[in-house]
Amino acid sequence: MPTDAWQSALATLFCMTAICAVFMGGEWRTVLLAGISIGSIILGTLGILAWMDVTMDPIMMAALVISIGFSIDIPAHVSYHFYSSGFELKNSNNNLLKQRLTITLLSVSIPALQAAISTSLCVLALLLVPLYMAQVFVKIMFTCIILCIIHSLIIIPALIVLTDEILIKLNLFYQKNKTKLIKN
Repeated sequence: MPTDAWQSALATLFCMTAICAVFMGGEWRTVLLAGISIGSIILGTLGILAWMDVTMDPIMMAALVISIGFSIDIPAHVSYHFYSSGFELKNSNNNLLKQRLTITLLSVSIPALQAAISTSLCVLALLLVPLYMAQVFVKIMFTCIILCIIHSLIIIPALIVLTDEILIKLNLFYQKNKTKLIKN
């Protein structure tokens, strides 16, 4: 069972990163952050489930595959909106990153929270049925939904800002060293 779990999680992660790369082409940073976020959500879900003593059985595996599908949705939307906001603001140079993040979060945050709340309410109905399968599914979905919202609305934007700062500093360092090499 554990082999099937990591194989399906890894295959899903690889496929979704490849699909993001197809749709977001040249923006490697956004594709990479979406892939890292999806991988982190999958690992976080598995870790929290292990902490909650959920055993790796076929019921858990089926619920995990469904939750992995949900873990892709919101991070992919945030990443794609950030990518596409670059086209909307092509002519603007003033605080481009801040504007792109503002457009992204204004476009995605409310629908993402609505999706999380509506999915949570639908899943909560399963607790009315006293079945092990329902309890496992609710645990997995709630864990995945919470991690999804945290990653999509907090971690991905923070990593975008962080990577932008790193890229600016690397570019300045490169330009400075390039100038030194040309002078010598």
